[in-house]
Amino acid sequence: MTGFESSNRWSLITVRTLRELIVFAVFLLLAIVMTWPLATNLDRAVAGPSDPYLNAWILDWDFYAITHGRTLFDTNMFYPARDTLAFSENLLGIVLVVFPLQLAGVAPLTVHNVAMLLGFAFTGYGAFVLSRLVTRSPIAGMIGGIIFAFLPWRFGQLGHLQHMWAGWLPLLLAAMLYYARKPSWNRAWIFGAAFLINALTNLHWFAFGSLAIALSVPIAAIFANQPFERRFWLPIIVSTALSLALLTPVLLPYREASRLYGIRSDATETMNYSARPSDWLRTSPSHRVYGKLFSGADTDGEHWLFPGLLPVVLAGCALIFVRREDWEGTAAVRGPHRFPLAVILAVLWVALGFFGSLGLHFPFHRLLFEFVPLFRGIRVPARWAVISYTGLALLASVAVVPLMRGRGWINGAVGWLLVVAVAAEMHTAPIRWYTPPVTPRDVDRWLAAAPFAGAVLQLPLRQDDQYEYLLRSTTHHRRMINGVSGATPPAYDRLLTLQASDPIAPGFIDALDRLGVSLVVVHVDLLAERAPAVRDWLRQQIRGGRMTFVRHFNDTMQGDYVFALTRTEPEAAWMRAPEVADRAGRTPTDNLSIFLSNEGRSYCGATFGMIDSPAPGLRTKGPLTVGGWVLSPTGVGEVTVLLGNGRIRRPAERFLYQGIDNLFPWYPRTTLSGYRLTLDRRPDGLSADTDVQVEITDGSGKRTLLPDHWITWIRR
Repeated sequence: MTGFESSNRWSLITVRTLRELIVFAVFLLLAIVMTWPLATNLDRAVAGPSDPYLNAWILDWDFYAITHGRTLFDTNMFYPARDTLAFSENLLGIVLVVFPLQLAGVAPLTVHNVAMLLGFAFTGYGAFVLSRLVTRSPIAGMIGGIIFAFLPWRFGQLGHLQHMWAGWLPLLLAAMLYYARKPSWNRAWIFGAAFLINALTNLHWFAFGSLAIALSVPIAAIFANQPFERRFWLPIIVSTALSLALLTPVLLPYREASRLYGIRSDATETMNYSARPSDWLRTSPSHRVYGKLFSGADTDGEHWLFPGLLPVVLAGCALIFVRREDWEGTAAVRGPHRFPLAVILAVLWVALGFFGSLGLHFPFHRLLFEFVPLFRGIRVPARWAVISYTGLALLASVAVVPLMRGRGWINGAVGWLLVVAVAAEMHTAPIRWYTPPVTPRDVDRWLAAAPFAGAVLQLPLRQDDQYEYLLRSTTHHRRMINGVSGATPPAYDRLLTLQASDPIAPGFIDALDRLGVSLVVVHVDLLAERAPAVRDWLRQQIRGGRMTFVRHFNDTMQGDYVFALTRTEPEAAWMRAPEVADRAGRTPTDNLSIFLSNEGRSYCGATFGMIDSPAPGLRTKGPLTVGGWVLSPTGVGEVTVLLGNGRIRRPAERFLYQGIDNLFPWYPRTTLSGYRLTLDRRPDGLSADTDVQVEITDGSGKRTLLPDHWITWIRR
């Protein structure tokens, strides 16, 4: 190769790379617009305080285990259970992308949200590549990419980060089509790489995509007139086998966890998450275009399978109006039929996804559930729908092929109008995100460095609280009894039973000793109705010498108390805080006595407050009043009411809130603890489904957020 030819080759590669980066940037911009205002709240916005916290923890744990030489699947939750990462998705394929952010020390929830935006963009780009490969049209690629990335179903799955990363499915199909056009070892390795990373990104997509591909490859061989040719089968079989071999260390812990803890989907649960044909006409009630027409308010998000009208109409047009001669000059493998291989496979994938989504309501998935171990672990067969969406997006993009017959500017203009129409149909923003305060607690920072040998138990043990415990454990990574996932080990289930009684069962402390628990952290403000039982149990264990008080940490109203189990930590006195009086003139032992006796409020020198109105979930018309009280040891400088995930900010008026000083007498600097803001009408640009949050600026200039309240504010 001459220098001139080499230069031209590298110039071509550079141009192509730049073109692909521009396309990806377009999809990233669309992702920001479609999920707005997520991009302005990357540090705290989530679909809800549950699965997003779990997924943020998984991403963080993968990174921590890889960089600290820890066993990947033996996480810090559900101690001493083994292979606990196998209770959920492992998200390793996503960690490969966000690893640089984690190396830079970006906070776990921010990493999660950046991954969310990148997932939307990559999913659109993957479908773009597939559609463009088949049609040779960037316009068709945009239509396929927008449909697949932003269809209504995906916005009902915002809590599941792994479902935003579906781009490997169309890329897997694209790699197979690319291989079928001209089988070679290089193209087989591309297919194998897509197969591998798809499996590392989402186990559902691995199961569904593998079966869809297994059915697609023989059809491709027939279309390529090589159904029995060794040169066709050998490279793709070898590349797939190598990918499965590389996956084995990741898949074996799932089998081991299933063996140890009996983790298999229950038939009743699987039936509940099996779709019915009518679910394909259901979508989220909050969807801007179809929320009222196809509302699935009486079901959960797993049953909101409606893909939108335009994708279905365009797919139908592709099958009706596309002619054989339309494929001249395209990359499609044509064969002797009217439709090329890509269209046949798209129809196959649509059918597979539809019938698979019916789960145990239909023989197809029922047979897989009964006889294939991999599918026995699938809790939600309705997610088969993503296979249909892959085929549907491809078919919709094929509808552009007739427009390319004349290749005039009119056809191009019509094509881009279709792109705009599809984007408008899929547009759902602004989205009401949940934006809780998620800064690390003082107790979490202390746990990261504290010299204890065993595990931590955090109380209370309500399931909803476990998600936050996992997220906060990204600060310390210490072994915890706590955890939450799609499955739980038997030892944890026994603990739940022992602590659920009132009074707490005597065997609870014995079980903690057997598990090697060093510390019990009690989050007082979360105890609610369990507070009397927990206080009684703590008093009993301290009197009996089984536990000893270690220290108290400021957080919200009453803070966090840490106790050590003397069997595991006989030298726990080394961890004790000094007996120094606080602002209320009380020593740590004094505050402990007040907490355990429930005689008044123990000291907590944090900035905190309450939103008295509106109540969470309020549905109201007309004027809206936001009010409550706030306190800070440094005084309160300003109280600001935030609406629409912080897009609208309004200062609240301050007043004297009677009675608060009696409850918290150590906040003398906060003279006007009450706040109130009344809005006569909903501000322009604010959706009816919104949130209300309060931001406190204390005397030192530090800002503290109160918990988020979701409301519905209807105009008269």
